[in-house]
Amino acid sequence: AYVDFALVVTNSFVLLITSAVGTAANLFVILAVCRQKSLQTSVNAPVVNLAVVDFLRCTVDCPVLLHVIVTLHRGGHVDRLICDTQTASFSFSCCIQLSTLGCISAERYQAIANPFKTTQRKRRMMALIPLTWLLGVSLAAVCQVFLKDSPVYVRCKEGQRGASSTYDTVGLYVLLPLWVSCFGLITGFYARIFALLRSHNRKIFDEGTSVPSKDSKEDKHTPAVQNGETQEKSKSLNRENQTGESPKPESSVKENSLLIVPSTQLELPKSTSVLLTGPKQASKERARKRKETKMAKRAGYIIITFLLFWLPLITTILVNFLVHRNREMQTPVIQDMEILSVSVSCITSLSDPIIYAAVNPQFRSEFYKLRSWVKSR
Repeated sequence: AYVDFALVVTNSFVLLITSAVGTAANLFVILAVCRQKSLQTSVNAPVVNLAVVDFLRCTVDCPVLLHVIVTLHRGGHVDRLICDTQTASFSFSCCIQLSTLGCISAERYQAIANPFKTTQRKRRMMALIPLTWLLGVSLAAVCQVFLKDSPVYVRCKEGQRGASSTYDTVGLYVLLPLWVSCFGLITGFYARIFALLRSHNRKIFDEGTSVPSKDSKEDKHTPAVQNGETQEKSKSLNRENQTGESPKPESSVKENSLLIVPSTQLELPKSTSVLLTGPKQASKERARKRKETKMAKRAGYIIITFLLFWLPLITTILVNFLVHRNREMQTPVIQDMEILSVSVSCITSLSDPIIYAAVNPQFRSEFYKLRSWVKSR
């Protein structure tokens, strides 16, 4: 009884905080992009899509799951329509959330690898965002018709604990493959982003695009000085030849060495030509590198929370599969822990907008504007 009460309190606390704070946070991200034109870019398009899905999950999925948990704890009966709504909303929001996170990692790599191909990026976003919603609707329909055996639905339908007639096929054949594929995409693209950033960093210093020093600035004028000295010394040699005077040994050696290279063939060294365009190129490369690093970090924080809060659900699914392969051996403890892990996975809908807005200066400035506007009202 104490364990059951503790699980209900934990589920209720997590779902209430996620529903209240997550709704406000995701609504803020949507309003910030609508109000600020500088945020209306193709790079932020998947972030807005993620905010919309998280908003729906906080306003629909979390309250329905909370109602199911509290009603069953009190010994009441849950309507079948509510059970179906919870199954459809959970599979729909999870599918779009996971696929959108995969799209974010892919677009971060494309933005770093091809920063000037904005037209292609817009076309991809116009195709990928509707595709994620179509995939979410299709998966929700399949789960609603064929896969009504998740722990939450079984508890909601039966109204009591115990063994279920079917195994958790929703978690095993839907959530687990979807999570693994999304995790593979994210890991692969971020590994390529890391390698690309390292190559850009080496390129900045290997190509000599650094700010020239004082010595290099003085070296720019040395060819012209040497050119003038060679012309003057050649004239002096001509006078000496006409007068018949012989030059001194040291001066003759120096003058002959200068006369080996004609004045018309003297050119600026390659290092000097690189240094002429060095400061501008170096500043552009450094600015681009800083922007790339910030973009990678913003999405990286979201990925870390995605792994952190989804890992309990994936772990319980694997435990159900490895330990309780027999459908008749499912215990109430495993079912309760998986229901708790479902509630924990909802925290991603709260953490995604908060983390992204915290690391983005434009979102922070827009938050201060909205806060001052609310205080003025």
